[in-house]
Amino acid sequence: MHGPAPVSLEAAGDTGAWRRCTLGLHLVTAVALLAWRPGWWTALAALVLGLMAVAAWRVDKQPACGRLHWDGQRWTLDERSVHPLPVFDLGDWLLLRVRLHGTWRPLWWPLSARRVGAAWVPLRAALYAAPARAVSPTGRPTP
Repeated sequence: MHGPAPVSLEAAGDTGAWRRCTLGLHLVTAVALLAWRPGWWTALAALVLGLMAVAAWRVDKQPACGRLHWDGQRWTLDERSVHPLPVFDLGDWLLLRVRLHGTWRPLWWPLSARRVGAAWVPLRAALYAAPARAVSPTGRPTP
């Protein structure tokens, strides 16, 4: 037995909600910092947080899209071996950390049941049933 049934998902990213959440989190943190302890250094820290929010908003313009596929033995994203890991699971919304083989920087892929549609349940089942294992350069899971 190889694991859960194969599942394929195309252009599933839901970056609009993710971008609004990150922007809101930065701004709420800046306001909370100013309210907690007013002063020149907290104003500077709040300004830096605000600039980080704007930078994150501008950098994260690319929609999370591609073809995420589970073939029963390994995950691929646009034919490249990956290793998705659910980081936040809110039922109808999921944040995946997708690590491409051979890279240190993960991709953050927000998904929602609304965007994924009928593939939502099989996708979640495959994500949680397929063990997170290291992937060799050939795309085969390592023991």
